[in-house]
Parts: sequence; C-alpha cells; structure tokens
Amino acid sequence: MRIAVATDRDCVAPGFGCCPFCTIVDIEDGKVQSSLLIPNPGTNHAYWADLFFRNSIRFVIAGSMGSTARSIMLGSGIQPVLGVKGPIDAAIRRFLDGEIGLE
Repeated sequence: MRIAVATDRDCVAPGFGCCPFCTIVDIEDGKVQSSLLIPNPGTNHAYWADLFFRNSIRFVIAGSMGSTARSIMLGSGIQPVLGVKGPIDAAIRRFLDGEIGLE
C-alpha cells in the first residue's frame, strides 16, 4: 500500500494546500518499507491528485483540506484522512492500526 502525508518538518502539516512537503510512504506487511519527501511545487491541487493517482496512492493524511482539494482528491479515487496531528511516524502507525481513518 502507498499513502501520502502532508508534511511540515517531521509532523503532519496542519493544512494540505500549504504544506511545504508531501511524504510518499510505501507500506508492506504493516511496516514502512520506504519513504520519499517531495517538495510542494506551489502548483494547484490537481497536480497532487494526478501525482497520487499515477503512483497508486489511495490515501492522503493531513490536518485539514479545503473543499476544492477534497473534491479533486475524491474525484480521483484518493481518500483524505483528515484531522490528523503529530509526528508522521505516529500518524502512519495510527492509520495502520485503524485509530484514524476515512471521514
């Protein structure tokens, strides 16, 4: 499974649209196998939705996401997981453990 996390330093970014980075995480057998930090190119939300879709990312974790970005993600088959705070590693573990999930 591959997920994306809106990233600010080593924490989940409070907002998806203004996150400085996005971390792409590959998970296998419930464990993180690899991660890639991608800088926000400052383009629109459709850029991220296309990147996520082309790379088989089906979930994006963030603190919040505006209605336009949310609509674009959902229209591309990408499920936002919102209201998440804290370190990225802890957020991923909570997601995998089912403690946080879809809206």
